Amino acid sequence: MQASVFREEVLQKLTALHVSYTLHQHPAVHSMDDCLSLPFVTSDMVFAKNLLLETPTRDRRILLMLPPWKPFKTSVVSKLLHVSRLSFASPEVMTQTMFTRPGALSPLGLLAEPARGTMLAIDCQIMTYNQIAMHPCDATETVTMPMLDFLSILVPALECPYVALNIPETP
Repeated sequence: MQASVFREEVLQKLTALHVSYTLHQHPAVHSMDDCLSLPFVTSDMVFAKNLLLETPTRDRRILLMLPPWKPFKTSVVSKLLHVSRLSFASPEVMTQTMFTRPGALSPLGLLAEPARGTMLAIDCQIMTYNQIAMHPCDATETVTMPMLDFLSILVPALECPYVALNIPETP
């Protein structure tokens, strides 16, 4: 499936779930700094850093959501999840399972059928914001929604395992 076709499915699913969201179009963003400088980003909104991780045997995938300022330490996250050392999934795995590529990864990709079984791990600090921003699998658009809708409507609709993690700022 092409990312543009899947993007339409994502937006239709959000509407069908009655998620209150706003779609923002913008030039392609290529970094967290680019995302955070978008004109609609406010101080009560988080634009999470999303990382697709795999176990060494590639039998488990985890989409990790971190605040943009928090560093990723594989040993810390692996220990919190009780798995052996995690590594980054390849761009090919991201494309095949979530119909997106690096730079546009978001929890919305978990709506894809091949992504079923991928665990969603959210750093607890993400949940303290009133709004959340994420790409609909395309780095030229951003969906913003209330955190309450994200946690109470979207996450259950993903039909994937979910865990909240308290990842320390520094190990």
